[in-house]
Formats: sequence, structure tokens, C-alpha cells
Amino acid sequence: MSKELEIMGSKIRKTILKLAMQAANAGKGSHLGGAMSAVEILSYLFFSKKFKFAPKGNERFVLSKGHASLVLYSTLYHYGCLSESDILAYPCNDTSFLGHPVQDRSSGIEFSTGSLGMGLSMASGTALSIKKKGDKGNVFVLVGDGELNEGIVWESLRFIVHNDLSNLTVLVDSNKFQQTGATEVISKPNNIPDSLRNLGLFVKEIDGHSYLEIENALSETINYASPCVIYLNTIKGRGLPERDDMNYYHHVLLPKSMLEDLYQSQL
Repeated sequence: MSKELEIMGSKIRKTILKLAMQAANAGKGSHLGGAMSAVEILSYLFFSKKFKFAPKGNERFVLSKGHASLVLYSTLYHYGCLSESDILAYPCNDTSFLGHPVQDRSSGIEFSTGSLGMGLSMASGTALSIKKKGDKGNVFVLVGDGELNEGIVWESLRFIVHNDLSNLTVLVDSNKFQQTGATEVISKPNNIPDSLRNLGLFVKEIDGHSYLEIENALSETINYASPCVIYLNTIKGRGLPERDDMNYYHHVLLPKSMLEDLYQSQL
């Protein structure tokens, strides 16, 4: 299974680069860094066959860090929710597939996100609705570590604990950077996993690029009796050439020749 997921991860990264090339041809940059850091977690959720995300099902995925839309579009494309023509339209002005996701549940996009913190609050409401209806199903929501600076995130986390939303798994993509610099410099954190535990959340801290650790963490948290957070330690721009400042890749217009070489280097 791990080998299959690694191959799928490479396919998703290649599609992310394809979309970035389309943006570059239109003279636009892309949020590559935060998309690349989240490839493994989305690959596992959608392709491990442990979960089934369907337009009208109760298994939901919400991308709260909406600027990483390229990883969502690429995943949904390989999952069969988006067509070739859908992704080829990115990032034209007359398409729904823009720099931030626009709600289209038939395509697997649960909510319009981009205003940081909003995706977590909407995912919390979805999980509460499922619980109150007595339905089965799990909600997964991916937030960024920079996004944790938003007050609404902590309000939502308190709401999650208060309502005992054990059917919601919060995934934190901790790639250590945000738009204008290193997360610890912009808002020096105490130990964030401990802060989450102090709220009453069960927290697993793992290597966010290890399929084995992702599998073990989800296996432990999915049936846990209380709300859970999986804190994914990741590398911003994973799969792109290493730099002293990996935050260079947050939003960047890479040379077309470089994008083409990176695209060809993927499986």
C-alpha cells in the first residue's frame, strides 16, 4: 500500500506542477509551497481505501488553508471528481477553479475557503450536524500552522471540545512558514501541540510525509472517544529544489523551463 501511495503522491505533485505551468503561461504565480507540503496527507485520505469521499456522503474533507488549492484540485482530479477539462481551465477567469476553492460539492469541494480559519469553523458545524442527526461519517479538515494565528481557529477548537466532536479530525500542516516569514518569528509559539492538549484535544504529532506514520495516527484517532488533532510536521515546498529559505515557494512564479524540468522529473 505504501508504494502505491508513493506513486499516487508523485502523480499529484506532477499535476500540481502542471497547474503551476498553466498559471505561469498566464503570467500568474502559484501557491506551490503549501500545496506540496500537504500531498502525503491528501494522498492517504483519498487513496488508502480507508475512507470514501462521495458528493452526498458523510465522509467529508475540508481544505481550510484554501491557498493550497492546487493540492485539492490535483487530488480530486486523480480521484475522479474533476475532469481533464476542469483542470485545464485553471486559472482562467471564466472557470470555477481559481487560486482559492469555490464550493462545488458535486466536485468534492465542500466549502469556499481562503479566509483563514473559516474552513475549520465550517467543518465543525458539519461535524455537529452529522452528530445531531445520528449519522455515521467523519469530517477531516486541513489547517496550516500559520493559520493557527487566527482567533477564529481557537474559538472553533473550543467549540469542537465543548460539543465533543469525536467525528472530526483536525489535521495541522506544520510546514513552519506562512506568507511573510517563519511562523515562529511572526508569532512565537509556545508548544502548539501542548496548547491543543490543554484545550482537551487528543494530539498525535507525526512526520507528515511518512505514509506509515499517517496510517498509524489515523488508525488511532479515527475511533477515538474525543476530538483529535494530527499535527503533521512537514517541509514547505516538499519535492521542489531545496533552498535556504523554503518560504520562497509560498507564492511564486517559477521560470517555465524550471517548471517543465520539475514536471518531467516526477514519476
